[in-house]
Amino acid sequence: MVSRSSVPIIWTFDGAIVLDMKEIAQVVPYLPPKISGVGDYAVLLAKELAKVHGLHSTFICANPNEGQLNCEGFPVIPLVACSDEEFSSILMKTDTVLVHYVGYGFQKRGCPIWLVNGLLKWRKKCRNVNLITMFHELYATGPIWSSAFWTNVIQKRICRRIASICDGVITNRAASRFYLDRHCSCNSQVLPVFSNVGEAPLFVPFNERNSEMVIFGGGPNFRDLAGEKFSLIQELIDFWKIEKIVIIGNGNLGLANLSISIEVAGILDSMSIHSILSKARFGLLTYFPGYMGKSGIFASYCAHGLAPVLLNRDDSSEDGLSSGMNFLYIEDAIDYEIQEAESVAEKAWSWYSMHNISRVSEAYAEFIR
Repeated sequence: MVSRSSVPIIWTFDGAIVLDMKEIAQVVPYLPPKISGVGDYAVLLAKELAKVHGLHSTFICANPNEGQLNCEGFPVIPLVACSDEEFSSILMKTDTVLVHYVGYGFQKRGCPIWLVNGLLKWRKKCRNVNLITMFHELYATGPIWSSAFWTNVIQKRICRRIASICDGVITNRAASRFYLDRHCSCNSQVLPVFSNVGEAPLFVPFNERNSEMVIFGGGPNFRDLAGEKFSLIQELIDFWKIEKIVIIGNGNLGLANLSISIEVAGILDSMSIHSILSKARFGLLTYFPGYMGKSGIFASYCAHGLAPVLLNRDDSSEDGLSSGMNFLYIEDAIDYEIQEAESVAEKAWSWYSMHNISRVSEAYAEFIR
């Protein structure tokens, strides 16, 4: 990592030479090739910040891949002990830190006390530093027999403490921002997550796409919900004349008895997923509507102009999303002709375009500068 000196630095990025790139440290729980939405998010953000804004990232990784000292052109500093002393000593070498906070990524019970203590030591010893935190998640809740029930208070306390020492706070949901704003005095912003598998630069109309439905990873409890709503899925397939379902990821989703061709594509790289999404019309998923701003699957559907169809109904949508406008509940989808479903897809794409990776990186750059 680069020290605090003002000596000009020469970096190479994507084959180009860039002078005087400002250094930042991104603190992450995981990095590729380990499967992690937060890790993918951080790397894509790092690429965009370097390419467009002259901000070069070094990753500090809590759960590093064995022997990994570089990730897609960016240096990686592995944390060995995940202690506040180790963490703060590494932070002493930089003046701008971006934390990608997800409690369970940094500590198995969701209580990374070492992380907040390390940040506190760094802030105490170093002047004129800049701390930005992206709260991908806040805290967990659960029944009395779960560990989340007993650690909930500690998890909340850690979130509040980190927010209180930040110079900038970012999160992916309006409800999360409301909670964090009560505990921080800095600027905050809501940035729903961008797609980790590319974006469509323009909306492609349905008549230029295949009559296909994609299931990307499924989402939480997909198999159970698909079983409950099996007849609705079949009815929608028939109504919209869907010719094929493409499953990206685990194919064991309880859909084998549907009267339709099913292709199990398995685990794919981002370019292959981008290609599949670019050609399909519909995307099926399970997610709580009030939390869709943090769903990478929902973001990928919107980014490619698919009509998102939710299996679970909640009626608690937020962040500029509403049923019938930029997504559909499966119970309601049967009432939408194909042209109306296309309108939903286009509005989902338009909603996403307001916070695509270009706009998100610009917002981060403003916080960093």
